[in-house]
Amino acid sequence: MKNSVFINCINASDYIFRNLPSGNTSFKYVLDYAVLLPDAGEIYVLSSESDKEKIQKKLAETVPLLNLSPGKNSRKITIICRESWDSSSLFETFLANADRSSHLFYFYGDCPFLDIDAAKRMYENHLMYSAQYSFADGAPYGITPEIIALEIADALKVLSDKDKVKLKRDTLFTIIQRDINSFDIETDISEIDLRMLRISLTADSKRNFLMLERLEKAGVKGEKRINSITASDQQMLRTLPAYYPVQITDRCFQSCSYCPYPEINPGLLSGNSYMDYDKYCMILEKISSFSDDAVISLSLWGEPSSHPQIEKFILKTLENEKMTLVIETSGIGWKNGIIETLAGKKDLFGDRLIWIVSLDTDDRGVYKQLRGEGYDDALSFSALLNSNFPETAYFQAVRMHENEKPLEKFYKSWKQDSKKIIVQKYDNFCGFLPDRKVTDISPLNRIPCWHIKRDMPVLLDGTVPLCREEVGNQRVLGNIFTDNIEEIWREGEKYYLEQLDSNYSGICGKCDEYYTYNF
Repeated sequence: MKNSVFINCINASDYIFRNLPSGNTSFKYVLDYAVLLPDAGEIYVLSSESDKEKIQKKLAETVPLLNLSPGKNSRKITIICRESWDSSSLFETFLANADRSSHLFYFYGDCPFLDIDAAKRMYENHLMYSAQYSFADGAPYGITPEIIALEIADALKVLSDKDKVKLKRDTLFTIIQRDINSFDIETDISEIDLRMLRISLTADSKRNFLMLERLEKAGVKGEKRINSITASDQQMLRTLPAYYPVQITDRCFQSCSYCPYPEINPGLLSGNSYMDYDKYCMILEKISSFSDDAVISLSLWGEPSSHPQIEKFILKTLENEKMTLVIETSGIGWKNGIIETLAGKKDLFGDRLIWIVSLDTDDRGVYKQLRGEGYDDALSFSALLNSNFPETAYFQAVRMHENEKPLEKFYKSWKQDSKKIIVQKYDNFCGFLPDRKVTDISPLNRIPCWHIKRDMPVLLDGTVPLCREEVGNQRVLGNIFTDNIEEIWREGEKYYLEQLDSNYSGICGKCDEYYTYNF
């Protein structure tokens, strides 16, 4: 009996149709791979209704180029379109179209390095151990498929129907986790554990496509070669910045005891310097041109609510569908009605507006000790935010000696209403502040800094320091208002190369943030 093949091209980036150095597109590589899968029968390409014509056109252009051997030319490739997709509709599609199959292969259409030998090995083990679900772990994403025995598709749909989720790359495993002991699962473990590198071999963004280009130019092909080179030659993994924390104000309503900003700017409580709207638009244009997509965070230092045009800044950022905005706030100083107004426009930006409210404790006395006045205002704002943005509002506590005892109570009380909680490690900014961390969670073996690899912080005057930890601006990469952003990013490359050689210059030698990850 044949196995069905499902290729997820829902809302796929145009990068899947862009030529790699070989002249092939990721889409062609994926279709070539699909027809070679063991016992492969019909192939289904999943698409959104809005992309149907584009997928049909690209499919018609690609099929004549496929490496089809004699006897396989009759392979049927069908496009399945929906206005909207979620986990439930995915399993419904499996059931409706794979009813004559024993198993199905599922993967995304933007993965040009899918390895057919790895898929065959997984399938053999899937059959040998009578698995109902098989997946790989430890290797970069985009090398292996997921395999499902059709017999469990109905049960998975029932599980999904209880709480439908937006389709993501880990959706199958997310649904299976809801009743994981009910399924026979086979895990294909990578010889080299590369999870720490968070590599995604996907043509879904400019930064990932750049990495695919580098790998293909290096002649990388096959699972073992990819694992080997990504583990040994990490220089090619620093592509483009993904996270831009931007300071838009020098004012705060609180002088937090564990923050370096009061030391840098003693007049923060009465600050009155704000980034000009036109200059902020310039930053967004440069980011869009350079990185294409990005996560913007307001404000690097200072309270974003203090900016008189904060709503305008928020909406301008979210105009770009490839940008996600993070607002990190004390919850103090927000104008009446602004949250409700933004919530009323969620159809324009969906889940791309993320809120993080810094509370640190639910003990009024400890709050005053850590943050100062404003406890009641912060709680009122948090309740308002949670009711208007329940899916993207997070409530944060920095874990340190002063709030360690009441922290469990804080976590449990805020978790009662399914609120999203962040417990953040304490940061002493490379010795600039006293060490107040409760425990050491740093890895046994040091890795190159995530922030030098993926972040570009921007200060109020446009200064781009090496990272947020450079509170004295000892190492400045440039100024985003006056310098070319590509040159600024390139200036940081030498520090990343130093760390690949285990050389940690300047404050990097004392840093405890190198292993923390922002988006």
